[in-house]
Amino acid sequence: MHICKSEKRIEFLKKIRKNIADEGPLLVSFFTMKGHPKNFTIIASVGNIIRKLLGKKKIEEGDRLAPNFIHYFRREELEQELISAGYILTGYSAKQYGYAVAKAI
Repeated sequence: MHICKSEKRIEFLKKIRKNIADEGPLLVSFFTMKGHPKNFTIIASVGNIIRKLLGKKKIEEGDRLAPNFIHYFRREELEQELISAGYILTGYSAKQYGYAVAKAI
């Protein structure tokens, strides 16, 4: 959740995968974004207008700077990043603070 950009998070997970045996577990914790809150859409829209004016790359919906960079995840987004990095989601909870268990494939 503290790594900016999906591609960089996937790259990081792939590096970790090299050190996990096949079918070995991975535990990740994160902040969750439940549903489709409008404030995340507004933050991304305004942020991307400013970043375009500054000639910077776009931010992703779910990115926040409070008190430091944090990316909030929806289950589907987390699962897709895990799959892209060589894992399969085997457990998930988003009751308060999110966590997921994945298996290296």
